[in-house]
Amino acid sequence: MTKRTQLSDGTVHHLEGAVTCPKCHVVNRHGSHFCIECGLPLGAPPLHVMSEDVVDARRRATRELRRGYKKIGVITWLYRLGALGYAGVTLVAVLALARTDVPRGAGVLVVALTSVLTVTMLMGAIQVLFRPFVWTVVIASLATVVAVAHLVGPNPLGLAALWSGTWALLFWISFGPSLELRRLIAEHTDLYITHHASRSTKRSLEGRSAKERHQRLMRAMQRASRRAWKVSIAAGGAIALASALGAHLVLAHLRPQLLSDAVSAFEVTWNDEGIAAVGRLLPVEVREREAERLAGVIEGHGWGSSPPKLIGGDTRREESRAWIDYDLGGVALSTRWSLRGQTWSLTRVELPIPPFEPVFERFLEAWRSSDPGAIAALYPAAHRERMRKSIQGLADRRDWGTFPTILASEVGEVMEDEVEATLTVESGDVSTGWLFRGDGKWSLHTLHFPSP
Repeated sequence: MTKRTQLSDGTVHHLEGAVTCPKCHVVNRHGSHFCIECGLPLGAPPLHVMSEDVVDARRRATRELRRGYKKIGVITWLYRLGALGYAGVTLVAVLALARTDVPRGAGVLVVALTSVLTVTMLMGAIQVLFRPFVWTVVIASLATVVAVAHLVGPNPLGLAALWSGTWALLFWISFGPSLELRRLIAEHTDLYITHHASRSTKRSLEGRSAKERHQRLMRAMQRASRRAWKVSIAAGGAIALASALGAHLVLAHLRPQLLSDAVSAFEVTWNDEGIAAVGRLLPVEVREREAERLAGVIEGHGWGSSPPKLIGGDTRREESRAWIDYDLGGVALSTRWSLRGQTWSLTRVELPIPPFEPVFERFLEAWRSSDPGAIAALYPAAHRERMRKSIQGLADRRDWGTFPTILASEVGEVMEDEVEATLTVESGDVSTGWLFRGDGKWSLHTLHFPSP
């Protein structure tokens, strides 16, 4: 028989086989297993019928929880929209790292903060069903911290400050409803869990005692909470990883390196790590040759392994090239730089040709010592043994057991990378030719003895 009745939600329906709850007397649709008003299993025996006062209290609790469900639904959507909005802000912040006018450190900090807010809001959207008050306080506090950071920043009334301030205000407004729902959950835990329980969980409650129903509901809530944590951690980890990877790729491949950063790294390397480390900053194709030349020049200037420190420098720059000049106590050091892709690279380090006199003094000492080996050591390494034998042969043909005494010496003018020097001895003149070679050192090039 069809029955015309009004349900608890105020709608009028014609129900076939409608079922009346024995506790609260609300009419439920045919086939319902639980009362839509009080949650009682509809197959419960009459002995569970409550008094009218208890029924009224149950109805009031159900109505309050329904209002709480609606509010928590609004808060959940607020978290979702916040997560989506801050995900967009994070993307913009990551792309902004490609601009050189955005400070690198501050830009990375903004990406980190917005990523944390995105992850937290996403986790809040998943977890708010279980702990609405805790997550509202956490997210409202974080949003407030970001808003304050923008307010004390260089643009306190800018778009970023307004954005963060608006979200912080919205979350603090939701603080009241979250606190009220927390109270309702504490007072009516079973009703709250039953509303969100799965159909299979609700069926398992049929015919159970109040204690068993409570235990089953709590276990179901715990399982759902653990699943929510796993989903939250997985989603949050994916967002954090994506933000970190995106920031790294932008910094490595899209953001042009500042010339000042590259020059600063060169100066620190020169001052603290030595010439060998400076050589590693040069392009691979010339690294070994240039490092050897630089070491030779530094040795020729008499600096040993501790050249003068670099302090400041004069910069000349074109679009993709630059020159940085330093004064090393009267000796000019010049560096050349080129922009390769997004990175400034050191291409050459130039120092003046070291003075010739110390090398020529070594030649004079070797001559006075009548040491063909010491003279041959002034030749390039590949020719030393052959020249030692040649010098020894020339001395033997002239019966020079001891080389003639030097009466005078004269050094010509250094022309670019060449110089000639002459010794006057008892039997004539000994002429020498010298070259400044690619290894950064003066080397003996020609040696002519006087005729026998």
